[in-house]
Amino acid sequence: MKLNKEDLLYNKKMIGRKVLVLDPLKEWKGVVLNVVDEETFEVENVKTKKLENVDMFKIRTLEDE
Repeated sequence: MKLNKEDLLYNKKMIGRKVLVLDPLKEWKGVVLNVVDEETFEVENVKTKKLENVDMFKIRTLEDE
């Protein structure tokens, strides 16, 4: 899916933000590293350092800890 310019600018504001990923098996904390498409972000797990593509509807922004 191709991002239009407005969506890309809005989604890029999430880069560097700490998030909670609502995975069906286990919730985990991560950091948004990149925008993949209109509804997907590349997120790094803070514990394992593993990168995963995560649907935007499965993440919640965390307050600065």
